[in-house]
Amino acid sequence: SEAEKKADGIRYRVLTKGVPFSQSRVPASERVWQPYAYEIIWALLRPDRSILEVIRIFDAIFGCRTSDKDIEAHLEYFRFLEKYGYVEKI
Repeated sequence: SEAEKKADGIRYRVLTKGVPFSQSRVPASERVWQPYAYEIIWALLRPDRSILEVIRIFDAIFGCRTSDKDIEAHLEYFRFLEKYGYVEKI
């Protein structure tokens, strides 16, 4: 799918320690909800894995199949995190 193609070509490097659950760098009026299973996706994130690889690892662990809509939500959220300096695209 188009969402999978996009996700397969994107890798991120984490620039902060811990997980940005609080979105403390984000003005309160701009904070958004995290996508489904974000905490686990974040935990699996590494610079040598694409977002699609991370999502498929999640799928294998939990015996599910992440939808294109959810893949797009993760891509959008990582762009959001990049904007505020939590990650950088590599």
